[in-house]
Amino acid sequence: MTDPDFVFAGDIDGDACSEVIVPVTCFDWEGAISYVKILALDDRNNAQGCGPVYEDLNEGLGKGFEFRAMGQNIYLFTPNQAQVSLTLYDTQGRVVQKLYDGVLSSGGHTFNPNLETKGIYMAVLRYQGGMKSLKIVR
Repeated sequence: MTDPDFVFAGDIDGDACSEVIVPVTCFDWEGAISYVKILALDDRNNAQGCGPVYEDLNEGLGKGFEFRAMGQNIYLFTPNQAQVSLTLYDTQGRVVQKLYDGVLSSGGHTFNPNLETKGIYMAVLRYQGGMKSLKIVR
């Protein structure tokens, strides 16, 4: 099930083509939320040379990896050193702020986006093996 209020668009992989970011809620047999998966839909058949369909994965950063919103801040824990890129987008898919791009040491890291305007934002973490995204509300 998806919620149209939380669908975003933007060039999250730097290929000059916009991707559509869609949260998908999965329920267990009793109707309780089992998990939420974030999908980034790209040019499925590569008709525009925009690349493949990307999916939210936990691989590549190690077991125990965490990526979550803490109020307006973003907390990231990587059990291993990793090459990452963390970018903040607005609901129109425009880059608001590049929070980090480089090799991140293992351990916990807190990022404090400079958000001057109230609204909903999408933080996108790219790393070798996948990407994750989360919603930030100011």
